[in-house]
Amino acid sequence: MGVLAYGSLLFVSGSERLRLHCWHLLRQAFEVDLRDWAGTDANALKLWVDKSWLWLWDNDNRWLSLIDINHLQPKPMTEQPLPIPEGARIVGAAFGMLWWERENRLEALDAQGWGKELKPNLSIPLTAPLIRFPVDRFSETAFVVMEDAVFFADQQGNIWRWERESQKAEMLRSDVRLNLLPVTLSWRGRREIVWVADSRLLCLSAEGWREVPLTVRPSGNHPVAMGEGIWLPIEKGQRWAFCDDKGIVMAECRLPPQTETLYAFAAETLWLLQRDSDVVRLFRCDREGKVQPLDTWDSKEQPFVFGYQCNSSAFLLALVRRSGKAWAKLCISPSVG
Repeated sequence: MGVLAYGSLLFVSGSERLRLHCWHLLRQAFEVDLRDWAGTDANALKLWVDKSWLWLWDNDNRWLSLIDINHLQPKPMTEQPLPIPEGARIVGAAFGMLWWERENRLEALDAQGWGKELKPNLSIPLTAPLIRFPVDRFSETAFVVMEDAVFFADQQGNIWRWERESQKAEMLRSDVRLNLLPVTLSWRGRREIVWVADSRLLCLSAEGWREVPLTVRPSGNHPVAMGEGIWLPIEKGQRWAFCDDKGIVMAECRLPPQTETLYAFAAETLWLLQRDSDVVRLFRCDREGKVQPLDTWDSKEQPFVFGYQCNSSAFLLALVRRSGKAWAKLCISPSVG
């Protein structure tokens, strides 16, 4: 529903006749006409930035637009959104390509080959449908993107890697029951991709695999990397545990009873968007586990919250869709907000 790219906030408004908004703190704001999206509301749209491309598609996988954002004013690549091939379910974008799943295959469309018909440039056979991990209540993803590869997993418990140089996919592990969205971490001098499987972490680096036992059983949307540790949701995010690279719990925070996490973001501290009956609450949790309430919205306002980190600063932004308002918070350090 919204993304931050090149120092600008990009989001979409309208119904059927959609418009892309580009807000920047220092430059002029722009609006781009996305033309007619038959039967589509802006709240049903997904946005994904990859390099200088902004990909937009709807939840029903019917329409697709590509926007070149490498300009002061974003430039649509076609006059109208193009129909997505029947049966295709879009996964995400990486390496200048849009990836979708169709008929037991993972296919990719190159942005440079964009035309009137969406013909994939790459096709990978799958042993089973991909696992879809929720990022928040508006979007989901099925893979992790690294500098030179894409990692994904299927419903049979197989973990795969597609390498950019060889253009080939290989199975890395099998019979793994995954719980949460994978994340990338840099801790103790290692850069690893971390999968959560039952009560253990499966960590992959250039040196190979290692397994880390956990004393907690994560469940919820997705883990969050912070420094050299990882925040893991428990009981759908009603509790969160901060673990080190050995699986030892260093801190824990408890949220109000009967709530669940819709979105989480970390930069020095952990921000949590919680569903609580008919309201949505925003909290901040520090390394000592102290929870601080920040804001509350009626769920009918459709608040969409996301975070962005740049060096030592963190930027947290909420779009309140129904009223058309925006809420923002800049955090320079744990003690300054």
